[in-house]
Amino acid sequence: MEDLIILIKTTMIKSGRDDFGNYLSELLHISAPAASAKLRGQTAFTDKELAILNDKLNFDADELKFALH
Repeated sequence: MEDLIILIKTTMIKSGRDDFGNYLSELLHISAPAASAKLRGQTAFTDKELAILNDKLNFDADELKFALH
């Protein structure tokens, strides 16, 4: 999960956002504490959440594949 979190944060920075918890909360429509727990690796991302993030952040396909394995 660490590779996925790094990919999410790196992609957020590339899109001009470095307020990771707030931005993740906005993108997924979840509370700030829930977003922070996901970014700390305490709770997993659902398939639906990953699909939303992929749609909103336009992950590179190879990077996403690496991060998920």
